[in-house]
Amino acid sequence: MKQLYIPLFIGLLLVACDIKDNSVSPNYNFTHVYVDEDASNAYYPVDAMEASDGSIIILSALTNTLNTNYPTIQIIKTSASGQLIWQTNVDPAFVSPVPNLMQIGNAIQFICMDDNSFKTKLMNINLSTGMVNEIGENEKTYPLAAHYAETSNSIVVLSYDGLGTNTIISGYTPAMGLTFRESTPTNKDFSYDIFQHLKKQGNPFPFFINSFENSGSTYYSVNAFSNYTLSLLFVNHSSGTISGRVNGYQELGGIAASINKSNDLFAVAESHFNTGEISINTEASIDINGTQNVTQLNALGFPELTSDSNVKIIKETINEKELLIYAATTKTNQLALYFFDALSNELLHTEYLGHTNPVEISSFFKANDDGLVITGKTWVAGRYQRVILFKVATDKIKL
Repeated sequence: MKQLYIPLFIGLLLVACDIKDNSVSPNYNFTHVYVDEDASNAYYPVDAMEASDGSIIILSALTNTLNTNYPTIQIIKTSASGQLIWQTNVDPAFVSPVPNLMQIGNAIQFICMDDNSFKTKLMNINLSTGMVNEIGENEKTYPLAAHYAETSNSIVVLSYDGLGTNTIISGYTPAMGLTFRESTPTNKDFSYDIFQHLKKQGNPFPFFINSFENSGSTYYSVNAFSNYTLSLLFVNHSSGTISGRVNGYQELGGIAASINKSNDLFAVAESHFNTGEISINTEASIDINGTQNVTQLNALGFPELTSDSNVKIIKETINEKELLIYAATTKTNQLALYFFDALSNELLHTEYLGHTNPVEISSFFKANDDGLVITGKTWVAGRYQRVILFKVATDKIKL
């Protein structure tokens, strides 16, 4: 395959500061802002993950002065302590990267779009050099989210068919061989909303894909437009068909984030764009083979959160406690981390990050060294949109 990359090792100013005491490892408790001196560039981080060597890979969309239809792609590799290792601007023929970054074997890959045909592209990242190669393509256009399910060894891609006004959910082998394809009508032309989302104009929609096991079978939870509304769809891997759904409020709200706890129990967050509220339920009962409305999930409103915030949920063991941790942006432009006991659902602790510049979250995970890693976008001097990276020591969190 043709190698497509423009590695950049200069012109990046790294700003860092400690946000806690210095008695812990230097890999913990820091904030890094990666500041490009080119004022015309604006960064939209879409995902981040930890590589096998402990480094952090950050995938971003980038708007700049290049003559492309959609935002181009930038990738940063940092050390575990946030120090820049390399930065790559991908060939501008490839645009609009989607969450998630995918660890497939020893490789880290992602899905993006061809800037001319709008077809879906599978890209591979060389972690040593920063080179990015195209390794696969499919004919479906306007990809919105991707996920690799290790249990089924499958890549699942969410895309939008603007001509037929359908949402398309496709399953592939790691070599991009098609295993299933499910189409659901949106019954409304959401093309303008989708294009604005892909162009990073206006508030983004919480499109995502997760996988989970239920009664010995693999399912995918896919947040997408279907039947006039933003819906959480459940897709059975074996049949490739939609088994159930949770309907939202047309394009005005719906599920913002969701992870499976066990069987039919889910931790969820709801976004109410029309009323300006995010609600949380750490143990919602959802019938994955039936139809429900988001109002039936009995979520509790968190008025300090901004309704257009991304919300991320992880389930981890910290300080010998099994926890659900929600991360979202507050109305005062800080990041709030809510630590819930995963068994009793009690809120044990709230941690706030950021206090100088506005911050919006894009990804959240626990690293192998037990630090919590949060990436997002921030504004330097109130106008320059850049990538920010936090790392928080879990042994300092009071639970």
